[in-house]
Amino acid sequence: MTVIISFKQKKGRRIVMSDNFNMYDQANQQGNPNIPPMPPMEEKKGMSIASMVLGIIGLVFWCIPILGGPIGIVGLILGIVGRKKGGRGMATAGIVMSIITIVLAVINAIAGVYLQTSNVLNQL
Repeated sequence: MTVIISFKQKKGRRIVMSDNFNMYDQANQQGNPNIPPMPPMEEKKGMSIASMVLGIIGLVFWCIPILGGPIGIVGLILGIVGRKKGGRGMATAGIVMSIITIVLAVINAIAGVYLQTSNVLNQL
């Protein structure tokens, strides 16, 4: 793991400290006075993956409102947070599937309450 700390002094010079001295020694031996750029930060995709998985599970369990609703809500929240941190494609997929899960679970719950209160099931 490489740790790079950069400070800017008043006169515009930079002081760079790193635990990876070989990278800077090689750059100076090759006659390159510039310090190599910092490696790119890795995206944190954990919440995006969790959102997508919960979206898939929610699409299976939407017919049970007590499971489908909470799974969809948690998947939606993780997708929104995960979209800001990285893994935008998976987060978007999780958000879409979670919204579909929530809508289907609400429709199923409303239909269940209607059928129970209207005595339609007793007439069958």
